[in-house]
Amino acid sequence: MLSAAFSPDGKRIVTTSEDDTARLWEVESRRRISKTLRAPWRGVWNAAFSRDGKRIVTAHYNKAALVWDTENGRPIGKPLLGHSDYVTSAAFSPDGKRIVTASGDKTARLWDAESHQQLGEPLRGHELRVNSATFSPDGKHIITASGDKTARLWDADTGRPIGEPLKGHEDMVLTASFSRDGRRVVTASWDFTARFVERPERLADRVAVLPWNDQGTCCSVQSERSAHRHGVRGWDSVAVGCRDGTANRRPYARP
Repeated sequence: MLSAAFSPDGKRIVTTSEDDTARLWEVESRRRISKTLRAPWRGVWNAAFSRDGKRIVTAHYNKAALVWDTENGRPIGKPLLGHSDYVTSAAFSPDGKRIVTASGDKTARLWDAESHQQLGEPLRGHELRVNSATFSPDGKHIITASGDKTARLWDADTGRPIGEPLKGHEDMVLTASFSRDGRRVVTASWDFTARFVERPERLADRVAVLPWNDQGTCCSVQSERSAHRHGVRGWDSVAVGCRDGTANRRPYARP
């Protein structure tokens, strides 16, 4: 199994695998839903739901991405073609009108989610493969994570980079994710750390480093917002998944 993601309503999970399929599961019963998304190519790296839960986009080793109907398990329209190397991740924008893909060709690309046509020029700037790309909650920005040990922030409308790359990791950055309010970014790396950046468009702001042991290289991160009931102090909680099969949650305090 290569990836797993919840549906927006939390009732389903989509998983991907090197067996060339994506599969849907019911969370409550832990049973597989009969529909199997079977791609015509080997290797499904990643899958993500649209916000309404009616579509899934999958990233494939054959340089393409596919959009699927979650009700009948069939592809919708033509594949998203344009990358010159394998596609590592694919994700819908919050409004479901665009898709962003990341690739081993060192670029991320934007697509119209209905026509499956590429929008504008590729997002270029990374020196090695792009491992992930995702939209901010308001759809105005994109964050990419790369094998060149950096993450980059992009304007989702113009495709232009915002500021300098986010540096500090000592090995490839596997994934990057926005907080729910879009003001913070958390990155995870093969260097056994996750890093938390306050307001990523201003690199002078604080960076928090979350260390992990040698057996737990960070491979996925998700940030959550919570607050004490009496308003004494606010915290951001970062959930980190590791290659040793464990998941950890660490609080990040805001002053």
